[in-house]
Amino acid sequence: MYSISVKYNVKINALRRWNKIDKNKKLHIKDIIFLENPKLVNQ
Repeated sequence: MYSISVKYNVKINALRRWNKIDKNKKLHIKDIIFLENPKLVNQ
């Protein structure tokens, strides 16, 4: 999470909140996550 937050200039807490990721959960290869607030992105 840290390297993703640095690369995309997003706070870790925001990434966790947008993706409903618990502090104990780890990301795995091929996991798909939001890098922006999904409520503000037009789909």
